[in-house]
Amino acid sequence: VNVIGDTTFEANETISLTLSGGTAPSGGIVSYLTATVVATITNDDAMPTLTIADSTALENNGPLVFTITLSAASDFPITVTYQTVNGTATTADNDYTTIGATQLVIPAGSLSQTINVAITGDTKYELDETMLISLTNATMANSQAVGTIQNDDTAPTIAMRLQTEPTADVKIGLSSSNVNEGIVISPTNLYTITFTPSNWSISQTVTITGIDDFVDDGDQAFTIASNVESSDTDYNNMTVADVR
Repeated sequence: VNVIGDTTFEANETISLTLSGGTAPSGGIVSYLTATVVATITNDDAMPTLTIADSTALENNGPLVFTITLSAASDFPITVTYQTVNGTATTADNDYTTIGATQLVIPAGSLSQTINVAITGDTKYELDETMLISLTNATMANSQAVGTIQNDDTAPTIAMRLQTEPTADVKIGLSSSNVNEGIVISPTNLYTITFTPSNWSISQTVTITGIDDFVDDGDQAFTIASNVESSDTDYNNMTVADVR
């Protein structure tokens, strides 16, 4: 009897072989000491391993969907425990909905299952943030996956212009009071904007962004200060109110 191998994790299986009938050389009836025998096909496939894939979603288009895949089919249900873990995305900052230790069952014969993690959209401009899904209590190729929540909000901007025509170029240098919390990201030329006698009345845009410092310290204020230089004495060293 030829046995056909497969890659399915399964229980040992049996087949029966039964002898019946037959004719003796003398023409008599054939009798059998054992008419039926049982053959056992021993499973030689290891329990399949689990792999969990990373996931990415825009913060206003969630959820994060993590796919768990088996390395091979199984005739038995496969159970794994999962839970969320904070990264730069945290539940304290209401970035996503936490999931405590929860069992997930991949039904017999299935090769994959998914985990959904709800994420919370906001209007705050921020860096992309990450959290983790952690797996336990199973045979795993990898035990964690990264969920990336992509920012989809526009960076805040400040519009600046002069109130009167200068007699010479006016350079305004911009700086943050706390570069660990927020910085100027444009203009990129030394964070300086320049007004001339020909463009003084046209607004120029300054873009700022907060810094993800990996510290759960709530909302933090910072200011953008301006330093004015010009050979026009009306503008040189002019005091400009800080932007908060």
